[in-house]
Amino acid sequence: MSQICEQCGAPLANLRLPTVDFSPSSRDFTSLLASNEVPLDSDLPLIREIISSGQSQVDMLSSQIYNLQVKLNQLLRRRDDVANNVHRHQAILSSIRRIPPELLCGIFLMTLDSNEDAAKNPPWYLGQICRAWRHSALSFPILWSSITVPSVSSGDSGLVSLVEAQLLRSANAPLDVYWRNIKSGINPHLAGVVLAHCSRWRTLCLEETHATPSLHPLNWLGVVRGRLHRLERLETNIASTVGNVIIPDVFLSAPKLHQVYLTDERLLNASPTFSLPWRQITHHRGKFSLQEHRRILEDAPNLVSCTLIFIADGTGFPPGTVITLPSLRSLSLGELRFLLQLTAPMLSELVSLSTPPTSFAILLPFVRSSGCTLTKLVLMRCAICPELIDTLRGLPAITYLLIEASNGGPHSILFDAMTISGSPSDLCLNLSFFAYGHRFRDYARDHLLAMVHSRFPSTSLAVLRIFHDGTANPPGAWARLQPLREQGLDAEYLGRSRAPLLLQHARIV
Repeated sequence: MSQICEQCGAPLANLRLPTVDFSPSSRDFTSLLASNEVPLDSDLPLIREIISSGQSQVDMLSSQIYNLQVKLNQLLRRRDDVANNVHRHQAILSSIRRIPPELLCGIFLMTLDSNEDAAKNPPWYLGQICRAWRHSALSFPILWSSITVPSVSSGDSGLVSLVEAQLLRSANAPLDVYWRNIKSGINPHLAGVVLAHCSRWRTLCLEETHATPSLHPLNWLGVVRGRLHRLERLETNIASTVGNVIIPDVFLSAPKLHQVYLTDERLLNASPTFSLPWRQITHHRGKFSLQEHRRILEDAPNLVSCTLIFIADGTGFPPGTVITLPSLRSLSLGELRFLLQLTAPMLSELVSLSTPPTSFAILLPFVRSSGCTLTKLVLMRCAICPELIDTLRGLPAITYLLIEASNGGPHSILFDAMTISGSPSDLCLNLSFFAYGHRFRDYARDHLLAMVHSRFPSTSLAVLRIFHDGTANPPGAWARLQPLREQGLDAEYLGRSRAPLLLQHARIV
């Protein structure tokens, strides 16, 4: 087999390399080459001959190199063309062509689930993907089961056609319907198209981003009464004042309705008041007056998780009022004083959105009277005080603890109390997740680090989150945590942009 040129890939037998004459001359000029001596006049003709002969060889070699480069470029282009042709034909044998349509669409559904905005928007862009995938997507009803109904003018027939097409592709799949910017002047044709499929609604979200002072009737929902056979989740996110939204009582006959979220995730908007089948509700989030919350809880004995935000109206519970929620496991409260009227023997997760010093006189008595075992405790806008430490001492089963400090100190008393010393008085020995938030430059960082070092790896602590509003020490101040991270502690320092995500996840139980 002939040898191949490493530069251009051509057989060496086909290359005619020039002969280069490096033979020494009859006169040795080594001494002149290594010094600055002036050559003899008799040597000048010979030196000029060497230069002339060498320059001719340089020109000849340059010409050969140029020709070889031209040939090499041609070979490279030919190789790329052949490689592209091979790659195109390899795609024919790709195993992805043999993926079952169900699995392919399942992967796409996972993508939608990981992106909330994508999940709420019709996936019209699917038409841009390859033909086989497009066919699978168009014939997979679940991909088309999320319907967004925007606020549009009555003459927007193009949008109506798109919604009709999506409903047709969704076949008989349960529908998640997001009704944005609800108002009395809705597009009747578009509303009629969506309302006709109300027997397939699984989720209904009613959103209004602009508050209006006048009454806001949603009478057009009346046609769904008695037809919500699949409805499981109801959401309202309405920027309005109390009493100016009228929702018809059409949900009392929804047999599968278990989740009702009647205010936004940031807990800003007052909840509309309307009739619901509270006895079957298991998950609830609402912003009502104290009396309305009382009425709801008395009618909802099967609640498992709820978030209760209070609208101040100057009223209170009658003396001796006690509401028992035997199935409640997760509770988020705007004010802990509500615990005085509550018994929840199964409660394991408690979130306080405002925790002044007076709150701690309520928390432990509630836990003891209910006989519950708290494992997750979130104290937002929390006062750092001795009463906090006494409360933690009475909650030995805590595994998840998040504290957002509301005052400037003394932070050190908390961290010193939580430092493991091996004594029976050590706090929260089962703690696996600890998060601490602050807005202050002086928050006893050294005491906090000493506490963490005492807990890891000797205790179950596995996750540490420190968050702040962006004005305190930068992440570089936490270099002392690096050895612990290298040992396996999941530790992060969250700034202004990421801290809200942690808080939102923690407070919405």
